[in-house]
Amino acid sequence: MSQNTQNPYFFTLDGTQLEIVGATYIYVYNDNSTSNESVTIANNETGQSINLQASCVMELSPDRGNTLQTLILTPNGDNLVYVTMIGGTAQLI
Repeated sequence: MSQNTQNPYFFTLDGTQLEIVGATYIYVYNDNSTSNESVTIANNETGQSINLQASCVMELSPDRGNTLQTLILTPNGDNLVYVTMIGGTAQLI
């Protein structure tokens, strides 16, 4: 069995948008300890989006060998959003 050499990246969002490009895995947890607001996860290429409600988790991973398109995560209030990402690049916007 080969060793997985991909390093995870961790982000905590408190109202700041996060743009993720080309990730192979994304885990998003919307904490409700500070508010019950949702977080919007939008596909920048297609314009599709989904609202992840408080206390909910979403995991995104493409088919083997592929990467996810550009995603923008936007907290909709004072909630904390915890993101784990493998592969790709990310920047706060």
